[in-house]
Amino acid sequence: MILPPPVNSSLPQTFLCGIWKRLLSHSLREYHVTRRTYSSSSGGHSCLPSTRKQGEVFIGSIVVCHLFIMNESGEANDPKPVRLIVAACRNMGIGLKGNLPWNLPNEFKYFLAKITSVSDPGKKNLIMWGRKSFETFPESLLPLPNTVIALLSKTLRSAPKYVQYICPDVHEIIKLGSTPPLSKEIETIWVLGGAKPYMEMMHHPWCDQIFFTKIMADFECDTFFPVFDKDIFNLAEGFPGIPSGIQEENDITYEFQVYNRNGRNGK
Repeated sequence: MILPPPVNSSLPQTFLCGIWKRLLSHSLREYHVTRRTYSSSSGGHSCLPSTRKQGEVFIGSIVVCHLFIMNESGEANDPKPVRLIVAACRNMGIGLKGNLPWNLPNEFKYFLAKITSVSDPGKKNLIMWGRKSFETFPESLLPLPNTVIALLSKTLRSAPKYVQYICPDVHEIIKLGSTPPLSKEIETIWVLGGAKPYMEMMHHPWCDQIFFTKIMADFECDTFFPVFDKDIFNLAEGFPGIPSGIQEENDITYEFQVYNRNGRNGK
């Protein structure tokens, strides 16, 4: 039996009411309301972790994003720009067995610089990351500055190191990043793959840009970036902060490109 939250709980009552409604609709699952302190530049907030005893305080563990705060209309409170970033070779290949098929250190530095940059020093970027892509990322580069990592997984029940959230699908991550309390911290939502999240998010109405590195070479790949409509996403000329012209590294040429969705000119 699921019991309602205690009246004297330290969580806001509007928050608890929303939780209680969702608990009723998920009565086959067992949830524990736990006070979680999340260390960030904007202070602590309370979340719903999994597999934690009531009243336990912990830092840097897992939050399973099945329950979230929404406004009374059921819509997210604070829309965020959603941006895809990817490098792809001639056949739109982006990976082989979970790894990058090429070795382009400067291109990789560009990628890191984009996803960790914020215009407001008090903000962070929410990183939407597929589990397989994350598992092959060099641990020596973690934690990433100015970021909150949300990992896509339907099976994980414990958080990998440096991951703040685990969510079952892309829509939960969007709601997570655009709803208080986390939305107060988030500037941009960056999508790092894999192929399915790229496909889903390029059709999301908040997706305004695709940061695309065009690699002018052929590589064996088993994962591919989805074809996108260039009548909807237009190639920007002379985009601020993006190196111009053809780059060359390890005998491989490539070009940094930015595609803006029609009618938008995000920076």
